[in-house]
Amino acid sequence: MHLPIEHLKSGGTASRDIAVWREHGLRLVLFGDINVVAGGLPFKDGEQVVIRGMLCIINGDGTATPWSPSTSDLLAEDWLANPIEAEEDPLA
Repeated sequence: MHLPIEHLKSGGTASRDIAVWREHGLRLVLFGDINVVAGGLPFKDGEQVVIRGMLCIINGDGTATPWSPSTSDLLAEDWLANPIEAEEDPLA
């Protein structure tokens, strides 16, 4: 399967069926806009900041990192659309 972008848009996660992704528990998620309160420079302390939607990779330790796929990733046919669980938290 190619990168399941519609599955990501529906709130699901995706991963590649390759050893390095399985070993590190990597998966993709598509975040919508995120509102955060800035804690300092370059923003005023307490300033509301909106981070626009982005594709992120969820690392094995639960951290999310913005991710831009390589051409190899985009053309890969080993993508898995992970099942959507009710009230799924992609960071859990």
